[in-house]
Amino acid sequence: MSSMTESPAVQRINALCARYLHKPSGVRYFIALNIGGQNELHPISGPCKYASDDHLANTEIWSKLP
Repeated sequence: MSSMTESPAVQRINALCARYLHKPSGVRYFIALNIGGQNELHPISGPCKYASDDHLANTEIWSKLP
């Protein structure tokens, strides 16, 4: 079986489908929009949040879900 690399388009789609857990609240969000390192995060219900890539990298607050 040969290994395949993902095209840039597939990489962008996968990045947009990323899911994060906001540890203090326990709410799970998915990235709905990413523009220039700024992310619009949506929960299943309720208001959206905005976080930069730097904020999402803070493992004390955010956890990337598989």
